[in-house]
Amino acid sequence: MKKTVLVAMGNPNEFRGLVEFLENAESDTELEISQNIGSQAMLLYFLPKIKPHAVVLGEDLQGELSQEDLIARCKELSPETELIVYQGDLEAIGDSLVGKRELLGKIVAVWSPSGGVGKTEIAKNLALTAGQTYRVILLDANLCNPDIAEHLGLYYEQGKTLSAALQLWNEKRLTPGALRKILQPYQKISVLVGSEDTIEQTDYSPVFFRDLLRTLSQLADFVIADMDSDITSPAGISILLASHHVITPFSTVPSTLGHGKVYMDLLKESYQMNPHKFDPVLNRAGEGGSVSETDIEICMKRPVIATIPYRKEYLQSACKGSPLVLEKRLLSKKLSRTLQNVVRKYAQKDVSLG
Repeated sequence: MKKTVLVAMGNPNEFRGLVEFLENAESDTELEISQNIGSQAMLLYFLPKIKPHAVVLGEDLQGELSQEDLIARCKELSPETELIVYQGDLEAIGDSLVGKRELLGKIVAVWSPSGGVGKTEIAKNLALTAGQTYRVILLDANLCNPDIAEHLGLYYEQGKTLSAALQLWNEKRLTPGALRKILQPYQKISVLVGSEDTIEQTDYSPVFFRDLLRTLSQLADFVIADMDSDITSPAGISILLASHHVITPFSTVPSTLGHGKVYMDLLKESYQMNPHKFDPVLNRAGEGGSVSETDIEICMKRPVIATIPYRKEYLQSACKGSPLVLEKRLLSKKLSRTLQNVVRKYAQKDVSLG
């Protein structure tokens, strides 16, 4: 939907602020905004010729008419045009022009203290499954081995990686509009890939990841963060604290269960994290180990929300750069149904952060 807007504001700085605000607003409405009209005479000249959908009118526009007379004259010349008087509230203008898009803004981390349990595998397939219904951003927050780009067959384009987001943050320009420009489209989702040349972790800050997630959540129903195992990294605790839900994959290898128990106790006692936002997943069930769903539920005192069977096709999909849920086969449909149940759960359930 396209909407033409005439802007007549006496203060050029306020006009620039309005344009920036509207560019950052998340909406399906495409706005065609005029250059700032600086006088009442110019506004009254262009209004009947353009017949815009809306006029944004400042209170200090140059001219001899009173504000009430100017408004009355505008209504005479273009009765169908919505007239919005700017009184210093940008959000009110935004609501009138594009409305508020209701987004879930859910942050979902995929994390485990054990390596090799399929975190990236789950994150990418979950993101693509959710993307069939919701607006989704997949974030590669793995500082040790960022490989979402390889898994999806994407490139490390200059200015479209995690390091570009870090630069925006350092320059105090980390806004929804600026972030939108560095996301890469993939199928029906958006992706913020990691850095091809892994930056020293000391260059990052936990506050950066907190701010990044908060800003990304203004653009999506779900932000799904693929993490590494290190909770001491700048991304670690910061992302876990900020997340509404944390998917914690376990394999059938007993050591993953032991690691999970130790780290969950640590997160609860040292960081006061809410254990109820951690959701175990049994991944690669049937691979040959001895851990079962029941073992996980007894040890973690949390229900297993999904069980994904071991199939060599899951591992092969990473090498092909084609996530399994995108393929047309029975196995792909089964995986998609399993992950759809997780998406439905997260779309309806709220968990307090902590």
